Amino acid sequence: MRLIPLVAALVMLALPAAAQTRFDCGPLGDGSYIVTIDPAMADRAEARFTMGMDSGGGATSPATVLTAAPTGSGFRYVGPDMDLRGQGNMAELQVEDMMLVCQTVSAGGGAFPVQARSWGGNVRVGPGMEYDRIGSFAEGEDLMIVANTGVMMNGYPWFEVRDMEGAGGFHWGGIICWTTVPVDGVFQSCP
Repeated sequence: MRLIPLVAALVMLALPAAAQTRFDCGPLGDGSYIVTIDPAMADRAEARFTMGMDSGGGATSPATVLTAAPTGSGFRYVGPDMDLRGQGNMAELQVEDMMLVCQTVSAGGGAFPVQARSWGGNVRVGPGMEYDRIGSFAEGEDLMIVANTGVMMNGYPWFEVRDMEGAGGFHWGGIICWTTVPVDGVFQSCP
């Protein structure tokens, strides 16, 4: 049946152009849902609930798979007890009987990599507190932001980063400041 490929093509026309589109939908208690739509697989989306720091932080697993569904305009993905509807950079996620407002998670100020600085803190093997610590940055240490993972914690995303020698890992945006180019999701500009 040709309906799903046609729906997927229409969904991608309704979404903003990007490598991936990520929505932060919430808050829901001490967390939010992160919904990721990958243009390479436009017939589906993945929703993960991400806990806030008060509950230990990090993404839950596994992801809930949502399937593209026909809609009059914009885009729609449905799955078990979930319905994501939107147009452009705006969306709403219905989870059972709750309606959550979604915001896009993106990088501002141009393409990555972007030079920034750490306020000091751990570097982990993955984007969340549940991942092992592999190192740390000293307060004021320079770093390169490679990508925004879209995994949120307490209102800030986790970023893939590299130190100035090229070693990489994941660092939380709430303890990063930008030096010259503003980056959405980073705490603030460096003093």
